[in-house]
Amino acid sequence: MGGDEFIILLTRAEKQEALDIVARIGQKLAEKMKESRRALTMSVGLFACRDMCGSLDSMIAGADKLMYAVKSKGKNGVLFEEQ
Repeated sequence: MGGDEFIILLTRAEKQEALDIVARIGQKLAEKMKESRRALTMSVGLFACRDMCGSLDSMIAGADKLMYAVKSKGKNGVLFEEQ
């Protein structure tokens, strides 16, 4: 999306599986950042949609809204919403 934002589209993933994937990504990024002696925070919005609840743009907007909610609460967290 932007310089420090990216999107991962998971199809047919359950909530816990998505959370596990986020945790593994965070762990790998933290390892790389530690090597460069830089701090890392992750603000993640997980938006789950069952049975075609909207366009790809609306799903991205839902995840983006959740990510900014995490950032407004101090960063470094995950919010999950399912429709």
